[in-house]
Amino acid sequence: MSRISCLIIETDQEAIRQIDILSKRIGSIEVRWKTHSVQTGIDIIRKHVPEMVIVGLGPTPEPAIESISSMAKDFPFLYLVALSDRTDSDLILRTIRAGAHDFLCKPVKEMDLRAAAEKATKLKATRKESVGRGGKILSHGDVTMFFNVNSSYSILDLAKNAEKADYDFLHTLLVKHASGVYVLADPPTIEDGEQISAAQVRDALSALRSMFDYIIIDTPHQFDERTLTALEMSDIVLLVSLLNLPSLKNTQKCLELFGRIGLRDERVRLLLSRYLPNDEIPKESIEGIMNTPVFFSVPNDYPTVISSINRGKLLSEIAPDKEVTKSFDRMAELLEGPAPKKAVPERKKGILDSLFRRRGV
Repeated sequence: MSRISCLIIETDQEAIRQIDILSKRIGSIEVRWKTHSVQTGIDIIRKHVPEMVIVGLGPTPEPAIESISSMAKDFPFLYLVALSDRTDSDLILRTIRAGAHDFLCKPVKEMDLRAAAEKATKLKATRKESVGRGGKILSHGDVTMFFNVNSSYSILDLAKNAEKADYDFLHTLLVKHASGVYVLADPPTIEDGEQISAAQVRDALSALRSMFDYIIIDTPHQFDERTLTALEMSDIVLLVSLLNLPSLKNTQKCLELFGRIGLRDERVRLLLSRYLPNDEIPKESIEGIMNTPVFFSVPNDYPTVISSINRGKLLSEIAPDKEVTKSFDRMAELLEGPAPKKAVPERKKGILDSLFRRRGV
């Protein structure tokens, strides 16, 4: 069972150290973030979406109680825990009324922290679904066409109402496919997509991350502020390329851009689509030129894939035994597991190097 990701907002370093030690002993809590600033804590919540937040009340608890109230409204899926060296009933009651789920007294006891972890785990289990699929965030996506579903709502509705996106509201916007995947439709028109701001993209994804273990985002090709926000919030970025010179050139430009904005790290995985083992451009040459290992290669089976798209059916439905179908299963297993580490092979320079000289985008 996965551990509860935890953020601690507290100025008392000894209390933080104690909770950290107890969390490791309990095993079901992983303290990933620690800060003494409420504002920094909120930024961490927006970016990383922890499942539990422990908030120290300090000697003057009123500001911290107000912060707990705001967090409870803005992030309804957080398991909020107040922490204090005071144990008077009036303080505990005010904190719980503000939106805290639990109250821990200093020094924190293992049994109390364990009980909080168990309740946070139950909350997570009741509110999390297994997988989610996001539509194309901005312009003219086609996720609903691929899944052959119709929806009365789109990501535009979520973007405009992200502040009230609780569990029930999210379910009204999503369409559940027969496979169990939930689909958030793309905007009805290109003009509708242009109404969505980068801040709304961030808020919408934060809301979805509180509900789903996995979210797949089909981004547009252009790198505007909204697309970059989605990439920044992603745990994995699959950069898809074909084995032809124009596509590879654009892929290199993308990698160069990622490097300039600080996104070229272990999150970015190079994915080759329509791959043929005997292609004129070998995979090893691509790795050397891009200075990036190929994460996975999807074999070329255009007739099968286009039939799946045109019929609005999954590959597993129309061609379960085809190699292209099995390849997606293998890729899913790789994505779910630890990121593979692969050394980029050294190679002699050739004509491809001159075609792919590094330059600005």
